[in-house]
Amino acid sequence: MLVFRRFLSLLVLVLLFVFCVFNTQPVVLRFPGWEGPQLPLFLPLLTAFFAGVLLALLGQSLRSVGRKLQPRKPQTPPPEEKTPSVADQSHGDEI
Repeated sequence: MLVFRRFLSLLVLVLLFVFCVFNTQPVVLRFPGWEGPQLPLFLPLLTAFFAGVLLALLGQSLRSVGRKLQPRKPQTPPPEEKTPSVADQSHGDEI
């Protein structure tokens, strides 16, 4: 499993490198009242991607912390089956 994880990590890094090499066209980010400098296209795209990853990790960690803070319901053992005793059993002797 460790070898598979390392291979997958290496593959992702190679794909990121190829993505960066082929997306070097200059772009300018514009917002109302603000204009950024010219940057290669891959920088804003990678920044948005990693910001999304970080937000997802933050949301997942907050969810797991919330689960840990909730009180757990006590586990009750299943009800024991009541087995009839010898005194409780009728043998059909009674009329």
